Amino acid sequence: MSPLNSTSGTTRLPPHKGSNSDPRNNSGNNSSNSNSGNTPSTRRHDCVTLLTTTLRTGIIRITLPSGEIHGYVFPKNDAIGPYFQAALHTAGTSSNRHIGDFSRYEDAVESLTRSL
Repeated sequence: MSPLNSTSGTTRLPPHKGSNSDPRNNSGNNSSNSNSGNTPSTRRHDCVTLLTTTLRTGIIRITLPSGEIHGYVFPKNDAIGPYFQAALHTAGTSSNRHIGDFSRYEDAVESLTRSL
């Protein structure tokens, strides 16, 4: 399975885990492995490779191949339904800058790749 799906010139990132774009859904084939959430997965977008790691809290950490933390995606749920907040990490500090709220995980990750 290729981590990049191209259709007629547009780039789509596949869902992080499970079948419904919700990274907290571990209904995939690796649900029997309790440490599978901490295994980084590689995503490519416009010649940029990003590593995504789901932390124990459910937050997805986005890192560059060099190991530098680039940002975070926070899965949220409210009365309307699930959504994802993207935050850009400020290098050399422990602070993050809020980029936006997105209804799809792929859009949140794409917003971080556009900030490179």
